[in-house]
Amino acid sequence: FISIEVLYARGWRRSTAMEPDTKKSRVDVLLTAETVASAVREEVLNVEVIDVHTHLLPPSHGKLMLWGIDELLTYHYLVSEYFMVAPADVTHETFFAKSKKEQADLVWQGLFIERSPISEACQGVITTVQKLGLDHLLEKRDLEGIRAWFAAQDLDEHVERIFRLAKVRYAVMTNIPYVEEEAQHWRVSPPKPVTHRLRTALRIDSFLKGDWTAVSQALRSEGLEESIEGAKEYLRKW
Repeated sequence: FISIEVLYARGWRRSTAMEPDTKKSRVDVLLTAETVASAVREEVLNVEVIDVHTHLLPPSHGKLMLWGIDELLTYHYLVSEYFMVAPADVTHETFFAKSKKEQADLVWQGLFIERSPISEACQGVITTVQKLGLDHLLEKRDLEGIRAWFAAQDLDEHVERIFRLAKVRYAVMTNIPYVEEEAQHWRVSPPKPVTHRLRTALRIDSFLKGDWTAVSQALRSEGLEESIEGAKEYLRKW
């Protein structure tokens, strides 16, 4: 919804006059299809969004922060697309036995070199690389050059750059207190820094579905009683 006030603020007005017998001004705004379309387009292009469900984690969480060109290329949509054209000798077993870099190499070769990257998932990678100013590397299909650029980035600055370019005000993480690999990063004192671009949200599926193995392991790590009361106390701490 674009209000008259927004159009007025954009300078689309014809005249301003005083209403008879009042002290209020009257704004006669010239509304045409072109001015409305222009206002809507400008507002949409500049609005910041909030991503309410992500699996992002901050740089302070080390390897749990998934980022870089290899992570982009091995996003599950792209991997699924790759298997539609993969050679017969590349099975799921052989593919996932490879390192992340090797998996990315296969996807890059199969979807970006041997074929035109026209799918939505491929276009997402291309748009990201272009927005980061790497058109010259993309034109040369220089995957190693793109990797080198990512490796040279300061992670905190990179996170801020990505959110700014994407016009995302902040994203909500999915934090799982029953996965020790993640939980250990939240237990440290003093707390690790987390950018204001990321907000926390607990995922307590293990508790709700009665996965007592996962819950008990978490309780032991905190020295809590392995009981319902202990489980409640654990969540209260979070």
